[in-house]
Amino acid sequence: MDDLTLECCLQILLSNCSRVKSFKILASNELRFLADTSVFDAAFIINTSSRNVANKNSLKHWYALYVGRKVGAVVGNVLQGELFCPFGVDPRIKYNIGKLPFKIVAYNKLQIQHELSNKCSLFCLYYIWKKAHGYSLSQIQRHFSHTNLKLNDTLMLRFYKSINTKNLRYIKKIKCCKRLVHSI
Repeated sequence: MDDLTLECCLQILLSNCSRVKSFKILASNELRFLADTSVFDAAFIINTSSRNVANKNSLKHWYALYVGRKVGAVVGNVLQGELFCPFGVDPRIKYNIGKLPFKIVAYNKLQIQHELSNKCSLFCLYYIWKKAHGYSLSQIQRHFSHTNLKLNDTLMLRFYKSINTKNLRYIKKIKCCKRLVHSI
């Protein structure tokens, strides 16, 4: 899925949600923009490929980052993040994303996406949507099969189609999302 479609889907999913204050779609060579994150409760979907790579067919994988404020008893307000990769790996290590400008307190350790699947963007959308509605990482993980990973793809396709069909009128109002209607 391309950046624009992802952004439109997030715009639709988060349109009635006050919990997420901002969201961005980033490429691996744009992680420096995370340092500018002054808004708490922000959502990011990040591509492992660099933007403007010469080979448009290069292998892409998406993972998500949710950043929120957690009040600590001793240290006061601390900006904390949670990473979500549907392959169940720590993106900091697997994709060499380096130091982030906030403390990572959790990441998804359970594989929910099949190795041959290309639905990582849908898993990330689902994760951000659930986080925006107050779900914990463990609650989100329980929505998926851990033994039949292909079934999870079916769930994500159904989720994606529900975004399109339930919000068709809203999509038509958003200029950038018109092609989303045709992508089903």
